[in-house]
Amino acid sequence: MQVSFRSTGGANQGASSAAAIARLEKQMRELTEQLKAVVWEDMDPKLKEQRIQMLQGMIQMVQQQIMAVQRAEELRQMQEQQARAAEQQKATRAESSRQSGLGYRVDVYA
Repeated sequence: MQVSFRSTGGANQGASSAAAIARLEKQMRELTEQLKAVVWEDMDPKLKEQRIQMLQGMIQMVQQQIMAVQRAEELRQMQEQQARAAEQQKATRAESSRQSGLGYRVDVYA
């Protein structure tokens, strides 16, 4: 079982990640309910064990997908922060450069 999602980038990406996580969590709840139901089903013990193992494997896959989405979102947020910090630093340098130029001194001292 594999769940795929498409991120749209920008401001919508955080919402997209949240929606993907919510969808995966719902899927995990459904799988957990199926697992609980299998425990009480009257079936061949070998078949029952295989079904339990399959559901447990699917639950683990969904958990890993949730963690991957969370890591991707954290990375996106860090990159966004770094980009904002770089822009801020660039603006600060430009302002500092403008103020240290000859024109600024002439304006101030004239």
